[in-house]
Amino acid sequence: MKRLVDELCEALELTGRRDPNVQYNAIALGMGLLGGYGKYPTEGKLPPPPPGANDKRKVGQVWGHHTFDQFRDLLHVVIDDYGLYEEFVVVSYVRGIEDRFEMVVEGYAKGKANMREMAEDFQTLADDPEKLAEWNARIGKPMTMMEALGMADFTRTQGQASMSELRERREALDLWREITGPIIDPAHLKDYLNSRVLGGRLDLDGDETDATK
Repeated sequence: MKRLVDELCEALELTGRRDPNVQYNAIALGMGLLGGYGKYPTEGKLPPPPPGANDKRKVGQVWGHHTFDQFRDLLHVVIDDYGLYEEFVVVSYVRGIEDRFEMVVEGYAKGKANMREMAEDFQTLADDPEKLAEWNARIGKPMTMMEALGMADFTRTQGQASMSELRERREALDLWREITGPIIDPAHLKDYLNSRVLGGRLDLDGDETDATK
């Protein structure tokens, strides 16, 4: 019987073929949940456009993104090297991503409003050198005026609501449940525990049996 972590990786690969954006979000969130940020370099970061130009970068192009191979390696590190229980890691990750996708759907309008507020904040930083200096001193990660302006344009664009985007977020949640649901199905988990952990000592009613008989 396959390991749960391998089933999860196969599910993530399938997700990428069905909808790369869902896979991207699942990996980005997973890197945060499992402590992968800072341990793996990001790829694909693009510079901001000239001032006044429409920022058409995607989120992964603003900050960079992590790859499927990096996340697969992280999963094996936390399970095989750090010794976390495989069932716990896989089920917690799948449920955690599902919860986050649900929050995105249910809080769509509020999230867009927050993005518009962020756009105003970044615009203020871009227009006021003193406030930008205060920001840099507080955050500890220097940001230039051009970067602040680029972030203002980006978050302003991201703050625009649309019915098609909301529909895509609902479809992302449905896709995640469809592909990962069988992995964390209670009957499947029971079979997995019986086969790989208990050595077949668990009967269909959940009672231990004598493996020597």
